[in-house]
Amino acid sequence: MLRLIIIAAALYLLYRILKGALVQKRRPVDQTRGEIIDELVQDPNCKLYIPSRSSVKKVIEGRTYSFCSEECAKRYLEDREK
Repeated sequence: MLRLIIIAAALYLLYRILKGALVQKRRPVDQTRGEIIDELVQDPNCKLYIPSRSSVKKVIEGRTYSFCSEECAKRYLEDREK
């Protein structure tokens, strides 16, 4: 009976080792870990957060502003002139 318990325990340990090795090989590697993909910026007109890459950028008085659309940029410029 003791021999059967030892064989079952050994088989279980072998199963866990093989399963762990196979699972590690199949995991996708995250190559972007630690890198910033894109930064969120806030539209000064509508206060919406948008990815910097897709924002409409306007330079106003030497400072760069990011807008969600051309319409928001126009409204912001109109409101500044008032």
